[in-house]
Amino acid sequence: MSSETQGGEFSVLDPVGNVLLADRPTFRWSALDGATGYVVEVYDDAFNLVAASPQLTARSWAAPQTLPRGKVYSWQVRAVKDGQEIKSPRPPAPQARFRVLDRAKADEIARAKRAYPSSHLTLGLLYAQAGLLKEAEQELRLLQRANPDSELARSLLRQIRALRRRSE
Repeated sequence: MSSETQGGEFSVLDPVGNVLLADRPTFRWSALDGATGYVVEVYDDAFNLVAASPQLTARSWAAPQTLPRGKVYSWQVRAVKDGQEIKSPRPPAPQARFRVLDRAKADEIARAKRAYPSSHLTLGLLYAQAGLLKEAEQELRLLQRANPDSELARSLLRQIRALRRRSE
């Protein structure tokens, strides 16, 4: 273990390993004790830099421009501490990757939200099919709350929670 991380766990938090509906994601990371600033860098699947933050003191940053839909991205955050830069994630940790949902699926979900705003089953299944597991879990939790005796609602919610655990 490197002494660079003593005094606090420094890691990327979100988005990591998930599909995003938003094409202007907000990046979040944990603090590094003693860090005076952070810089976020976002790369496309060919490792081209597509977005970078200025030096920040906050532990979150929203991309200022939209990221092209249907693509996979990776990102990292660099902390400045005692004049040195410390990156997260660092090998052997895997890259912090995410995918922005493609335009057709995003449009389909937007249409469904307008047409069926109170159909938690429809929205939950559409979110799950698109890989939006957090959103699917929220909708299925609402479905179960509205239908507490429904075995279908319980079963779907269990399945989505299991998928989320595996993807974390």
